Amino acid sequence: MVFSEITGTLAFLQPQPDDDISDRLHYYYTTTFLLLTAVLVSLKMFGGRPIECWLPAEYKKSWEDYTEKCAAKEFQLSFS
Repeated sequence: MVFSEITGTLAFLQPQPDDDISDRLHYYYTTTFLLLTAVLVSLKMFGGRPIECWLPAEYKKSWEDYTEKCAAKEFQLSFS
């Protein structure tokens, strides 16, 4: 149901027969690239590990998890 509404909304992104490459670049390729990039960034932020810190090799896994949780919390607070 939601998917069909999204695809219906995005139906305007179909290439038109009366345009040239410049027109397609402006309304089709740029918009598609920006939408795909936004989806990939959202999946990384909400579905995976949003922040991956570079830590010394001596850190144990538990220290790495703690550091990344603190960094993610600080990052989220800065945008609140």
